[in-house]
Amino acid sequence: MRTPILLVLAACATAPAPIAATPCPATVAPPPATAPALDEAAVKQMSHAVLDAWDRAAGDELEDVLGPSFVQYEEQRFLPREAFFKGIKTRADRHAPVHSRTWGDERVFASGTAVVYVGDAVEHVPADGDVAAYDEEGSNTLVWTRDGGRWVAVLWQWDPAGLEAERARWDRWLQHGHFNHAPNQTLVAAVKGRKPGTALDLATGQGRNAVFLATQGWKVTGVDISDEGLRLAREHAAHERVKLDTVQADLDTYDLGKDKWDLVTMIYAGNDTKLVERIKPAVRKGGLFVTEYFAFDSELAGGGAGGWNPKDLEAAFEDGWTILRDDHVEDSADWAGQRKTKLVRFVAQKTGDTSWIQGRWHAKDLDAYWQEVGGVVWGVAFSGKGYEVNYIDGTPRALTSLVDGDRAQTFAQKTAGDERLVFDQVTVTRKGRGWRGEFAQPGKPVVAFDVAPADLPRVPALEEADRAFAADTAKDGADGWVRHFDEHGAMWRQGHRVEGADIRASIAKTLAAGKLTWEPVTSGAHGDLGFTLGTAAFDQDKLTYCTIWKRQKDGSWKVLFDIGRAAQ
Repeated sequence: MRTPILLVLAACATAPAPIAATPCPATVAPPPATAPALDEAAVKQMSHAVLDAWDRAAGDELEDVLGPSFVQYEEQRFLPREAFFKGIKTRADRHAPVHSRTWGDERVFASGTAVVYVGDAVEHVPADGDVAAYDEEGSNTLVWTRDGGRWVAVLWQWDPAGLEAERARWDRWLQHGHFNHAPNQTLVAAVKGRKPGTALDLATGQGRNAVFLATQGWKVTGVDISDEGLRLAREHAAHERVKLDTVQADLDTYDLGKDKWDLVTMIYAGNDTKLVERIKPAVRKGGLFVTEYFAFDSELAGGGAGGWNPKDLEAAFEDGWTILRDDHVEDSADWAGQRKTKLVRFVAQKTGDTSWIQGRWHAKDLDAYWQEVGGVVWGVAFSGKGYEVNYIDGTPRALTSLVDGDRAQTFAQKTAGDERLVFDQVTVTRKGRGWRGEFAQPGKPVVAFDVAPADLPRVPALEEADRAFAADTAKDGADGWVRHFDEHGAMWRQGHRVEGADIRASIAKTLAAGKLTWEPVTSGAHGDLGFTLGTAAFDQDKLTYCTIWKRQKDGSWKVLFDIGRAAQ
């Protein structure tokens, strides 16, 4: 039995000899320290500190921060840790001037064991001997990994960034022919039939759209950062024997001017809302803004290309502009490999002063009243015993016409300016103190009429009848509403004429859902027909309306037709 005792003594010197062999208590080693998780702010602070120490040649501050396998990679040159520190010491020994940085965009990407920091910065390099001071923009990538209880940097990569890097990237892209040669079809459709003027094609690239516009008679300036793109654009223009002005410039700083252009395009030129705000004052009245680009919910936008949100464009062009096209579709892009994706196609026209169409007008056998109420431009015309209700509203803008409260026709607006309003089949042209209207149906002679200002007074009795209509409806609901209708009266609801017993059913459903109130703002009459225009509210919704009235045998007025529109 001596052998087991000797083994125990060898293994455990403190064990008493006379006692039978027992195992020693297990010694549990403490778990290795683990570096704490980092939030984005901490990663940015650590990364800034590394570059700040390098800028000051403070190598001692980096000894515990840079891991054993650290390497610096800059412009195809690798510097391992030892060579990196040698360079810092050389700068410190000769008292090299201290660099500084202005940080731009920064991003952090994290996983369980590694964190990647990417930050753009302008490095300010002071004068040093015969070398003048200069600034250099670059992208810095630092990779951090856990090393026991600490985080250490294992890579610092610097790449050129900024204007020159962007120019070089586009030059390479265009040299390899990564572009479409045909003009963009959204642009082609937008300028079809328009009188040519001055055009600015932003991010013109190889000039496919600029040259197309030039062949259509436009005086075109193409702006781009790429030398190669502008060279190709000039060659294309020479081949087509058209004049094209090219400007090499950064769109962020290029002077767009004011009231200078009849057309400005952003065709696959990004989704910079700040650029859009600079474009708007540069467009003349009646001029167009045209853009096509990836939508915000496309896979390309999610991959870093960015994308338009139609709501942002609609808001940007809400005031002083008419939106002519506002498409959010899935279709084939005519750029970036012609892949199918979600796109935004948007066209807006800077409106001139179109208030000249508003007023009270007379022509042979015709009285016409045009007035804007609640953002909707209403037009009421009376001829003989008939009437016509027109309104201009919507996005895109359009003219809708209802003859005798029926047979609605809608005409898309094409242009709006100080002298002319153009819709599909309908043209209104300013003429002296009045205007001319023309209606051109396919295969039929053009119907034209000239109107002149007329003294057509408001009719207080009509406005009082309208207020009584509102009061009785508020008091008696559907009964009060139908009590004010002529026996041949009708309403226009959801694109359809509602008449007879259906009037009660329709308004009862409406009144059961909320509170309806209204107030007239103007009126007019022609024989036994009249109208009121006013503002309304349905709970929180703002509305505007037009009501046509018919004089009864007892001299009172009753509703012949009623239509409401959402306030714009």
